[in-house]
Amino acid sequence: MILDSLKSFEKYQTLQEGFDKVYQFLKKNNLQALAAGDYEIDGKRVYCTISEGELKDVEDAKLEIHDSYIDIHVLLDGSETIGIKDRSKCNTDNTKYQEADDVAFLEEEPENYVVMGIN
Repeated sequence: MILDSLKSFEKYQTLQEGFDKVYQFLKKNNLQALAAGDYEIDGKRVYCTISEGELKDVEDAKLEIHDSYIDIHVLLDGSETIGIKDRSKCNTDNTKYQEADDVAFLEEEPENYVVMGIN
């Protein structure tokens, strides 16, 4: 997990294929002005989803795992608390992986929490 501001995103461009395209998209677009929805950056390989609305409470949010995509969260307003846990410590034996959405939700408690917010 990387926790940083958009001001520093440039230095992460070479970490993973497609990060450079994400960086260019973030640089060229006013995210505050974009309507909620999906925006293709490099087809379905790299895309952006703009969401609005209330975030789940910590008690209601489940740990999630992804196998194909890397989740990059960019907060435009408010704050978000994310539960995290070392994946090697997660019990995924009876977890239903939703391949079309590249997600599985786990029924276990996080080890720690990360709070992200806009100052």
